[in-house]
Amino acid sequence: MKLRLFLLLAASACLGSVAARAEELAPRDIWPQATSAADSGNLDAAGKKTRQLTEVGKSLGIKTYPLYALSASALSRQADKQGNKPAAEWGAKAADALDPF
Repeated sequence: MKLRLFLLLAASACLGSVAARAEELAPRDIWPQATSAADSGNLDAAGKKTRQLTEVGKSLGIKTYPLYALSASALSRQADKQGNKPAAEWGAKAADALDPF
């Protein structure tokens, strides 16, 4: 009886941690939200989404996002050509935060 109870508790603990992790957004879902916010001119939301991306990455063991950093630097260059200085600064900061190398 004690063995069955122990197995039941162990299984529920394992499944509970899986369910908690499933509620978190994946980085691939967060980055498009950040870029669309930056494109629409809402740089505060874009910065929040970038911070959320790095925090979720830390919880998953991801340290850098080279592909997203490349995207952010391209957005920065495009915004700079269009004369949108705040968006260009956000893109440069986001690229540095996502991949400092």
